[in-house]
Amino acid sequence: MQRGSFGVARSGFQDLLVRYPKFEEAPSAQLYIGQSFAEEKNAAAADSVYQLVVSKYPQSKAAPTALYKYALSLIAQKKNTPARAALNRIVKDYPSSDEASLARDLLRTTK
Repeated sequence: MQRGSFGVARSGFQDLLVRYPKFEEAPSAQLYIGQSFAEEKNAAAADSVYQLVVSKYPQSKAAPTALYKYALSLIAQKKNTPARAALNRIVKDYPSSDEASLARDLLRTTK
């Protein structure tokens, strides 16, 4: 991903998840898949993966990050109502995360 080969990186992360679905870093691998789609400007695919991270790994450190990235994507798409819902969920479900602080700040400026 750092070299800009998002499809290659995504394929590697997907292969990792197929081979080792219970791997402790599986939530992060799934998050990187979402990020690879976002880097390719495929917001629909990225958003879908971000939501998958939150639903499949709700207790992971990747969950609030995925939810925050999802909210940012929604804001970029001018979908502020669902973005605010995602930001509020971060504050409610992950109050001590770094993303909760960022979400609070964004809630002040996102109408």
